[in-house]
Amino acid sequence: MTIDWLPFPLPQAFKVVEPRDFGLLTAGSLNLSRGAALELQVSVCAEGRCALGGADVPGTEWKTSTINLLTEDGQPGSLEGFRRTQQSTVTEDYRTETRIDGRAESLSITLDRGAASASVEWLTNMPQLVWTRFTEGTSATGNKSFSGDHAELHLQLPTLSRLRIGKSPLSSVTEGVPVEQPGFVEYHAGPEGLPDEPLRHTVRRAFEFLFGAGLGVLGYCELNQSRQPLRLRTNSPYTAGGFGGSRPPALLHGSWRNGLDEKLASRLVQRYVEVENIYSLNRAIWLFLHARNAPLEMASGYIGAAFEILRRGYYERPENVQRARLFPPAQWTAIAQKLEDALVASKNLQDSEDLIAHVAVLQRRLGGLNTVSGSRLNEQLIADLGLKFGAAERAALTARNDDAHANEFDPADIFKKLQAYRAAHTLFARILLAILGGEVRYLDYSSQGYPDRELSEAQGPLRG
Repeated sequence: MTIDWLPFPLPQAFKVVEPRDFGLLTAGSLNLSRGAALELQVSVCAEGRCALGGADVPGTEWKTSTINLLTEDGQPGSLEGFRRTQQSTVTEDYRTETRIDGRAESLSITLDRGAASASVEWLTNMPQLVWTRFTEGTSATGNKSFSGDHAELHLQLPTLSRLRIGKSPLSSVTEGVPVEQPGFVEYHAGPEGLPDEPLRHTVRRAFEFLFGAGLGVLGYCELNQSRQPLRLRTNSPYTAGGFGGSRPPALLHGSWRNGLDEKLASRLVQRYVEVENIYSLNRAIWLFLHARNAPLEMASGYIGAAFEILRRGYYERPENVQRARLFPPAQWTAIAQKLEDALVASKNLQDSEDLIAHVAVLQRRLGGLNTVSGSRLNEQLIADLGLKFGAAERAALTARNDDAHANEFDPADIFKKLQAYRAAHTLFARILLAILGGEVRYLDYSSQGYPDRELSEAQGPLRG
C-alpha cells in the first residue's frame, strides 16, 4: 500500500466560470500555484477592463463566497477565501488585458462521486522520528515510489478505526516549491464512515502535542477501495507555532528517544479525542504551540492561559467541583444566607443611592466567595494529579502571572525568563499527560540536557 503525494500537482491552470466573481467583463484563465510560504497564489488574466471601467469592484477584494472554476479537462472546482492583492490593466497594440493577483484559502475538486473508504491529509513540518514501519510500492504513475516511513495506530471511534502517519520523501512532492519536512496522515473509516474535519482536526492537535510541533495541512483527498482519488482539496497551510524543531513532551518509545510506540500513541490519541470537549484541549494546544514563537516577554502567558483551560476543565468535572470550593454546599448555604441578611440590613440603613449600589455589587459577588483562589488552585491541581511540586514549578507559575499582567522584568534576567518559560512548557505537558493517563517519562525542558523523569517527579536542575 502506497501513499503518493496529493494527486493534483501545482501549478495548475483553470477556467473562470463567472468573470464577475473577479470584477471582470470576460472570462479568463486562472493559474494556481504556491508561494514561498506555501500559500495558494492566484493569478487571473482576461481581455478588457474591469466591469466598472477599471475601478475596483466592491465585493471582489475578499470573496467569502465560493468561486466556481473548471479544470482544463472540465472537472468542477471551488475556490474558497480569495483575497485580491494586486490588479493591473495594460493596453498595447489596441489590445487591453487585465490581470488580478491574490491569494486563496483552498481549492476543492470533485473527480468522482463514488464511496470513499479512506482519506489522506498531506502535511508540512512533520518531525524527524524513528518510525516503526516502512512502506514501499508502485505509484499510480507506474514509477517505483517510496511512500515514507510511518506508524500505524488503531483507534476505537465511530468514524475512525485506524490511521497511518509518517513522512513523505521529498522526491514525491509535486508542489513546485520546496516543502519543509513533508508528511501525511491516512484515515481509515470506522463503523459509521470516515472522520469529518472536526475529528481530523482533533487528531492532528493530539499529534501536535505528542510531537511538540505544529503541523500544516497542504491538502486532503478521499480515496475509493482501489485507492483512486475521488475528491480532493489543496489549501494554504497554517502551522501553529511556526516551523522549527519539535519539542516532544515525553519519551514516546521505550528504546528510542525520538521514536513513536504505536500502542502508547494509540492510547494517548484515543484518550485525547475522548476528553477534548471536556477540557477544550484543542484551544489549549493552540496556545501551547504559539508560545514557541511568541515574544519571550509573553511566552509564559500563553502557557498560563493553556494551563488555565486545563484547570477549568478539571474542576468543572462533577467529581472535582467540590475541590474548587472552600465550604461544602450545606455549610456555605448557611454562611451565604447570613451574609445576605447582613447586606440587606445594611442596604436598608443607607440613605445614599451610591452606597446602596455598592451594597448591591457585594450581593452579586456573594456567589464567588466560596471559590478557591486561582493561585491556590494552580498548586492544588498539580497535587490532585499526583505530580510533585518544587522550585521549578513555582517559577513557572510566577512567570505565568508576570506575563499575564505585563509585569516588568530586568533585561539582565532574560536567561531566567527563558528558564521560567521552559519550566512552564514542561509543567503544562506534565499536567496534560497526567489527564491523558499516560504512563510515560516526561522530558524536563527546565533542566540542562532535557533529562527524562517519571511523570510524578518534580522538575528541576540535573541531579547526580
